[in-house]
Amino acid sequence: MTDNESIADDCIKYMDDPENPSTRAVVDRVATEQAIVEALEAAEKRDGWIKCSERMPKEDLAVLFVWSGDVEYGQWNSVEWVKDATDCDGDFVRAAADKVTHWQPLPDPPEEKR
Repeated sequence: MTDNESIADDCIKYMDDPENPSTRAVVDRVATEQAIVEALEAAEKRDGWIKCSERMPKEDLAVLFVWSGDVEYGQWNSVEWVKDATDCDGDFVRAAADKVTHWQPLPDPPEEKR
């Protein structure tokens, strides 16, 4: 048995005892983290916009973002925002990250009725 397996077995034993303080601490922490996730998800559902200061999108995921007050389409590449547009030289337009305040995932496409 490896050290990790031994630790996992010990954790399982302790987690089976609801009176164990460690068990209560883990349960309380999970409940708190779940409440935070639910609050963030509820805020996103209200208007869809997510503050960049709270969370950034997955790298290279196509999203809408607010740049200097305008809504743009593009991706975050973990360093900068890249608009889905090119300049006169054919290079993608890069948006200054400090000018982008919010982003949101693209909506699902409409469902076609058959």
